[in-house]
Amino acid sequence: MIYIPHKYVFIIGGSSNNNVYYYNEDTTLFEQWAALNSAHAEPACAFVNDALLYVFSNGSCERTNLRTQPYWEQAVPRV
Repeated sequence: MIYIPHKYVFIIGGSSNNNVYYYNEDTTLFEQWAALNSAHAEPACAFVNDALLYVFSNGSCERTNLRTQPYWEQAVPRV
């Protein structure tokens, strides 16, 4: 779960679940976002540049752009 100021709370996946939901504070409703490509048990999340939401778990990383794309893509972290 991650809070995106000042409007959303994202609830992300699980060990056998790739669903993503978000709570919209304006409408007070839970809504579904695009499903992850794979399930992520206890994922770590990061919100970057007020647009990109990253999910890290099980040695993989996925990202979505909250402004433009309602889908997830594999992300390769740069070292």
